[in-house]
Amino acid sequence: MQVPDGPVAVVADGAVWQYADPALAALPAAEKHLLRLGPDNARAVQAKLRELAAALGLSLP
Repeated sequence: MQVPDGPVAVVADGAVWQYADPALAALPAAEKHLLRLGPDNARAVQAKLRELAAALGLSLP
């Protein structure tokens, strides 16, 4: 997943917030969690996940 560099637009939907971009709203839950971390932290988590996958011998898409 490509992490956006800046803030992501959200809109109020009653008591919850939804992503304004339908493409972001359609992402799986795990990828939405990465967006909530912010760009720097999301990239750090992605890097650690790549490191873990390599250590386990897993191939990534």
